[in-house]
Amino acid sequence: MIRTYIRAFTASLFLGSWPVHIFLGFFDTEIYRRVGETALIPVFSNLWDNLIMHHVTIFVMSIMCLQVLIGCLLISRGKWVKIGLVSSILFCLIALLMGSGYQPPNLAARLLVNYLPFFLITVLQLPLLWGWDERTIFEMIQDRFFDRRLSYLKENHPDMKLFDADEEEMKDVMVGLMKKIGSAPWNVYAFKKTGILMVEANRKSYPEDDIREWDDAIEEYHRRVAEGDIPEI
Repeated sequence: MIRTYIRAFTASLFLGSWPVHIFLGFFDTEIYRRVGETALIPVFSNLWDNLIMHHVTIFVMSIMCLQVLIGCLLISRGKWVKIGLVSSILFCLIALLMGSGYQPPNLAARLLVNYLPFFLITVLQLPLLWGWDERTIFEMIQDRFFDRRLSYLKENHPDMKLFDADEEEMKDVMVGLMKKIGSAPWNVYAFKKTGILMVEANRKSYPEDDIREWDDAIEEYHRRVAEGDIPEI
């Protein structure tokens, strides 16, 4: 779950910065001139002053688009998350070398404000390069929501007799319950297809074969939707 929080936090930083760039890129471009003054490498400072600042609005709009793209990749799934992570880390490393453009009166404050945030965000993302993200951020949120609603029903309605019916009847009851509490349609489809009820909280308790079967069912749902063949659930 920590992995999901880090992805969501980093994505929010990239996706949330575009309004600032739009405003500054059109109405206060001179504020970007300070960035060249805090660059750690002199050649970067010269490049910034002699090239970037002459086309600063175009550059800022390009950076804005890049940040939105990276944010969207981070909240997606599979290989796109990996591409987003690599792009995000490279972006933060370049930002670390450039600094934020602030000029506090003492060296400690300058290091703290200009470079430390980019360093921490870079380090925070490095462990995410190992592992794989099968769910989008939105799917993870919906899984978490479903898990909490199911726990609530178990705690507050212990007399619910879901398991007195045969297997098919029980599955129909569970499908109705999943729809009622707002489970994602791909989860309902996967449950109907596999008979497995998997959420983020209990995913690690399942055998690899069950996890693979569940993931394949969800991938099948998304593939059918993309092809215009929306499954009936």
